[in-house]
Amino acid sequence: MKRRLIAIIIAALILFIWQFLSQAALDLHKAEHQYTPKQDTILSVLASTGLKTGKYAIPLAEPALGPEAQMKCAAENVGKPSAIINYTTSSTNDMGMNMLRGILVNILIMYLFITLLSKTNVTGFKNILAVSLTIGMIGFFNHAYTNYIWYHGTDIFIDWLDAFMGWGLVGLWLGKYYK
Repeated sequence: MKRRLIAIIIAALILFIWQFLSQAALDLHKAEHQYTPKQDTILSVLASTGLKTGKYAIPLAEPALGPEAQMKCAAENVGKPSAIINYTTSSTNDMGMNMLRGILVNILIMYLFITLLSKTNVTGFKNILAVSLTIGMIGFFNHAYTNYIWYHGTDIFIDWLDAFMGWGLVGLWLGKYYK
């Protein structure tokens, strides 16, 4: 039990440290949060519309009009500007709580991952590394790449790098620890 707890905590810290490096220290995701000198104007316009907190893909047809209207809207807007707006009516910056939630989620992820390894009797350095990288790639393809297919984000390579590096580092450490 103690050995498993050590594996969970250290693996969670490894993933958390990579996430910190990628998101903050190295700012690899800067393409996803670029500065515009028009930010005050844009936010003022959005606020004046009464937009509620949420994520919006623009343009879309009114959902009640059905699939034909969606297809027509999509066809009419080919080659025209579009946007994904992740809007909140009240910004917060609770770094401490965000970091705590991040590390707690990573602990849960590593608990689940190490439980999976033990239940399937995956042993050996290469096997643990391979399964770890597989989990990372499944997560990448399931979320980041699937969203990229539809919404063409600007840093898909960095999302792939996050999955590869984060889970690769976890796999290297767990493979060595459990060999």
